[in-house]
Amino acid sequence: MADERLRTLGGFCLAAGFSLWAGAAHAAEGEWYAGMELGLSISPETTITGGDNDWSTACDLIINPLGLETEPGECARPPPRSAYQVYFGSGSGPLAALVVGYETVRWRVEGEYLFRMAVFDDAAPAGVSDAVTLEKSEQELETQEGRLDDVMSHGLFANVHYRFGGQRWRPYVGLGIGVSRAFVDHATFWQRNDNPERIATFQDPALRAKVAGTITIGDARHSDSVLGYQLLIGADRPLSESTSIGVKFRWVRFSDFEGKDIEWDQLRSHESTVGRGGPVLYRIATEDLGFWAIGGGVTHRF
Repeated sequence: MADERLRTLGGFCLAAGFSLWAGAAHAAEGEWYAGMELGLSISPETTITGGDNDWSTACDLIINPLGLETEPGECARPPPRSAYQVYFGSGSGPLAALVVGYETVRWRVEGEYLFRMAVFDDAAPAGVSDAVTLEKSEQELETQEGRLDDVMSHGLFANVHYRFGGQRWRPYVGLGIGVSRAFVDHATFWQRNDNPERIATFQDPALRAKVAGTITIGDARHSDSVLGYQLLIGADRPLSESTSIGVKFRWVRFSDFEGKDIEWDQLRSHESTVGRGGPVLYRIATEDLGFWAIGGGVTHRF
């Protein structure tokens, strides 16, 4: 995975370098500029997928230390990873950008720092797709929920613009490629039935009572580095020979986000382990970090 990431980042650097070279090739005579932009970003509906290496409740040696009511070999090897999905609505938040570049009459090439935040503040039921968790959801689990609070990213992009003619307003289109550090604030909450009689995992009343009402919860900020590209459409209006204002629309897409393995805050109301030689770890992923945004800014030429 690390080697693949390095190769990908190497490809990005080559592509970014080519973009800068292509823009500079058209910059026979031009001028340097710097600018800033503030705006609003809109993120579409988002799907968070998650999973862990948890064992079945019967194989949890903290809940069931004697391995009662388990079949021979049932707990001999780790089970397949669990899997769940949570579907959230759209989110929105601020966007800010700083650029430094070089422009001629028609072409502009620039480096850009891009920050955006999307506030979702949304909770939704978690759907499960693995057999072990599905069996639990039919009798053992009472609540299975996910929450998405904020999505944030800090990115560096290399952009190339082509400007059209115009007197008052000077429209342009552009393309950018870059890399961002993305952060996703996500929580999941799983609660077992408070009524032991509704739990069919065990026949023993004492074991049922130990499981009843227990909670599994994970609440963390997950992070990953993602590659991205953006399409830009905008227009500038000069205020003086050196200063102009502008409006810009952008559509941004990123590669898949995958967080690191981390321990649950609680696993069935105890630490994130089942007493079998290692911690229980979970991670989340999403394909939906893209967004569109509209903003306004000011540019100063030197």
